[in-house]
Amino acid sequence: MQPVWILRIDEIGLKSSPVRRMFTGVMLRTLTAHCRARGVTPTIDQGHRLLVARLDAQTDSDDRDESLLSLADIEAFEDAAAHTFGLAAVDRSIPTAREPAAVMALLNQMEWPDSSVTTFGIRAKRHGRGRGWKSQPFAAELGSLVLDSHPHLKVNLTTPDAWVHVALLPEAAHLIESRIVCPGGLPCGVQGRVSASLDSDDALLAAWLCMRRGCRIDLAEPIDSELEEILTRWDPALGNEEMIRSIGVGPHREPVEVVWGRIEIDSLPHSNEAQTTYRSTEITDGREVSNAEARENTMALKSDEKVGLTNQQDIELDGDELTRQRVPVATLDPIAGWGEEEKAAAIALIKA
Repeated sequence: MQPVWILRIDEIGLKSSPVRRMFTGVMLRTLTAHCRARGVTPTIDQGHRLLVARLDAQTDSDDRDESLLSLADIEAFEDAAAHTFGLAAVDRSIPTAREPAAVMALLNQMEWPDSSVTTFGIRAKRHGRGRGWKSQPFAAELGSLVLDSHPHLKVNLTTPDAWVHVALLPEAAHLIESRIVCPGGLPCGVQGRVSASLDSDDALLAAWLCMRRGCRIDLAEPIDSELEEILTRWDPALGNEEMIRSIGVGPHREPVEVVWGRIEIDSLPHSNEAQTTYRSTEITDGREVSNAEARENTMALKSDEKVGLTNQQDIELDGDELTRQRVPVATLDPIAGWGEEEKAAAIALIKA
């Protein structure tokens, strides 16, 4: 019995359909990059309302063979999912026929229940509009089969010793074995780029919190190599421009190169320069536009408009560029107001 995984999205589900599709694509490409960094290759089925992931084990002839999946492969995928922003949880499940008797057969193969279980409850949820069983009749029929096979058990739908969770997808019933909690939030990169130094645990936590809100981190000196390695486990594209472009970004209008903010926390030095820094059009040239230059550019643009330029597209492009140049880089302090115990607990979770 090879497992598959049902992917549960977090805030992405609150977005409009076009944004949800785009954010989901970024999240799935990030998950795939996480998996490849851990030596496994997932196949993700998006054919219905739930996302279902399977692992491809490679034979010597590069043919797909699920029977070769090892415990290490399974743990690698679940570790990748647990480090993917945008996922709320991942349910490891065993697919079978969409019949209560088939699920009961799986329970018997798994030698469920153990001797400590005296009460049980069943939760079945239908996803999609598949024909056949609905949630409540399916749960009732499966419960009846459990009682027939194990007369000593009693039903408790409030606080049972063991729950039996079943997801009814259009093509199969999935008996859920376990749930892996994921970080949630938004996929890394869909809210643009933010620069941050990485020389303390507080800086690590601040960067992680911005990543969870969809920001991609551009590291700036000073950088602690051990902390950078930890952060790379949460973003496989950290510092890799080629991978960043392959994963993609969200539906914002600015180029992928634009850095719109920088992280500065109490434990890091604040500079007056940061208060007057303006967004650069390209990271590679590193050019910063001062207040005076931005004003001069604005006046030049207004002057061109007065004489009546014939290339309206050039005016619009120049206006967009000037808008980016005139907007100052935001200063972020994600851990403002956090207590020491809260920070210590969060940092331990990030490093785990």
